[in-house]
Amino acid sequence: MEFWLDKVMQLDREGQVDDAIDIVYENMDELLLDGKYQAAGEILEHIECDQLSEYLLIAFATITLTKKKIIPKRDDFMARVRDSLRRRGTDDEEIDDLLAGL
Repeated sequence: MEFWLDKVMQLDREGQVDDAIDIVYENMDELLLDGKYQAAGEILEHIECDQLSEYLLIAFATITLTKKKIIPKRDDFMARVRDSLRRRGTDDEEIDDLLAGL
């Protein structure tokens, strides 16, 4: 998978969430602007939701929002995000609030 995704995961583990989000936005935005929706979907498919902070999960959900109907596997990704948040002890109401509009 993409080298930058490994860097994002590393930065997130190190608590450098803002830097990680910047990398997500820069790289996913480039894919989406270039019309590489299949590649964007493959990245979403390979994300291990339990390995990323909720901030990064929301970043991926946010950057893909405008193309959510055409990015393959995005719906699956969002379901995995919900499941991951539940496993962390987040209740359904809070999950709905976190993901409202995404």
